[in-house]
Parts: sequence; structure tokens; C-alpha cells
Amino acid sequence: TTTTTTTTGTTVVPTMAESAFHLTPLDNVYVFKRINSGFSRSIEDSFGKTWEGDDFGSGGFGYADCSPEVDIGNVDIQTDLYCHERYQSLRSDPLIYHVPVPTAGRYFLRMHFAETYIKAADMGKRVFDVFVNGNRVLRNFDIFAHSGGFALAVTKEVAVDVTSAFQAIEIRFGRNVMNPKINGFEIFVKWRPQPAIYQQFSYEGTGEPTTTTTTTRGPTTTTLSTVRHITLEKEATTGATPAVELSSSPTTTVKAATTTTTTT
Repeated sequence: TTTTTTTTGTTVVPTMAESAFHLTPLDNVYVFKRINSGFSRSIEDSFGKTWEGDDFGSGGFGYADCSPEVDIGNVDIQTDLYCHERYQSLRSDPLIYHVPVPTAGRYFLRMHFAETYIKAADMGKRVFDVFVNGNRVLRNFDIFAHSGGFALAVTKEVAVDVTSAFQAIEIRFGRNVMNPKINGFEIFVKWRPQPAIYQQFSYEGTGEPTTTTTTTRGPTTTTLSTVRHITLEKEATTGATPAVELSSSPTTTVKAATTTTTTT
């Protein structure tokens, strides 16, 4: 007897505001860094979380526009994070963030963006690439298109496997149209830091922290959710996979149909 099962292809049509974002704390994670790009002093959001000043970047320029007209949407907290930015222009050195980490292992990087420059307030006006530890994780990224419009927040998240050969997280930008920019970023881990380095992390979660074994398979960068924090929470314990670029197009994507044949 031969039974053939066919799974129909699934079409996914993301909304324009595909990454509407809520700063709900991740559960059971260790926070290593929260960086407020383009601003030298730390800030505190309405959840009581501290974002450090921009001490890890080189190149580019800092900029701030915290006027009442720039009222950031897609967020459920009060923060000046999105009215501060660091951008790379044609007359600046390349914008690079180099954040040393205390040990090898898997880290999770969440990058924050919002388009607040009126001359870039349309699709295709600002387009750039993002590289993390040498791997391109965003190709032709358009903040306006992915957030859904002007002054709307959007996040992009990737997992980064750090090895002892390069014990850091490095973010670089490639200019395609206008100037690349970033408003801030966060670095998390799911494994419990060793006591000697524990003071560099803060724990966020419920109940007792648990220890998770992390296997490093080389300097790979794997993509995670660009939408909800809970997705990062669920996918954080999966094994390493080859580096894949995050989709930077808000157009339709199609999952191919699969066919399974069983013979008895």
C-alpha cells in the first residue's frame, strides 16, 4: 500500500508594519548590554531599564531630534531611544560597533530603528545592509518600509555564536541609498554566566535561573524573529544553523509545497 500526503504551499503576506514592537521584557534571559546610539549619556525607559551611552561605536555621527513632532509609534513605553541615532555619511568613517564579550557562546542581538528624518520618509529613500561578525544579516533594509511609516519603531533580531577566536560582537553597515543609521541595540544570553563574569549581566525572568549548555559551532550568525519578543524567547534554545539573511522586503513570501510518500 502506498500513501501519498501532499502539503499545500503556504503563502505568507506580512503587513507593512511587520515589526510593530512592544518592549515587553524577555523571560529568563540575561541582559549584557543595552546601548542608546548617538547619545553620550545613559537613559532610563518607563520600564526602569537603563540604556548605556554610546561608548562602543566608532565612525559616523550622532544626532538627536526629541521634538514633540517626532512621536514614535509601535511602542508601548516612554523612551528617548528613538529620537537618538548614529548614522554613517559619505564624509564620515565607517560606522562600526565593536562590543567585547566576556566569554564565547551564543548571544542574541536586537537592533532598534525608527525613521525620523523627513527627507527619508518614503519607501526606498534610505536603504542599507547590516553585517554582524562578518555575516550580512540585513540586505537592502528600508526602515520606513519595514516599520510601516514615519516615526514608527521596528526591531531586527539575530543570534550570534561567538568563539574565543573573535570574542566580540561587531556590527557594520553598508550604504546603498542615503545614510545607514541605528537608534540602539540590546545583547542577551540564555545561558547562565559563570560567577566570575556574572556581575556584567542582569537577570530578567521569573523563578530561579536555569543553566543551559551552549555549543559553539564557529563564527556563524543565525537569524531570528523580526516581530515579537516571544518568538526570540522560543527560538533561543534551538541549535545553530547556517547564516541566513533576514528578509528586507515587505512583499509576499511563499513556502514551497512538500510531498511525503510512505510505502508499506
